Amino acid sequence: MFYADQDITSYAKMNVARGSQLVIDTNNIVGWANGDPWPGNQKSSSMLYIYGKELRTFVVAGGTGSFTINPGPASAQPYTQVVPGYEQMSGVSNINIVAIAYGLGEIKSRSVYQNIYNAIRNSGGRWQYTNENFQQDTWVGIGKTCVIWYRNLDNGSYLVANPAQIEAPQAQTAPEGAAASEEYVPGFSPGDVRK
Repeated sequence: MFYADQDITSYAKMNVARGSQLVIDTNNIVGWANGDPWPGNQKSSSMLYIYGKELRTFVVAGGTGSFTINPGPASAQPYTQVVPGYEQMSGVSNINIVAIAYGLGEIKSRSVYQNIYNAIRNSGGRWQYTNENFQQDTWVGIGKTCVIWYRNLDNGSYLVANPAQIEAPQAQTAPEGAAASEEYVPGFSPGDVRK
């Protein structure tokens, strides 16, 4: 689970998992997630989780309440979507991009996925994090973070690319250690990817 660009998975395991439910309290996330990674700015929380054989994302704005994810269909869960399940795309043989959370939304456009694969293959992983490249503005006027989850096809493990802050309006400040607007696709370095 991510809070802005901060990996809070270990805190979420202790504070979100409650039996068969996931309870995400966005009003008190700063307290249970070990601080505020981007003080003074609005932030989203994003999570990739599995229910049965279905991979899902949960993406929500901070400070908007407490949300309970129960066993059952994704359509009955708040702020939850089933990941698109795209197959591995051409030119990169050892990773499969599973899901992308950008601002307040999951990116499902096949062409965005293909463009990221192309960036990994053709330009050493360089990708500009803009509303135009993600083909939508998921949170108008608000600085956004992006998290890319992928699967390592060599060993089957699910990994997360390092999140990046992008598209910050001038009134907002970048989180500590945030990437510039054009960076390597976080987590994908040219040496890690087989073509």
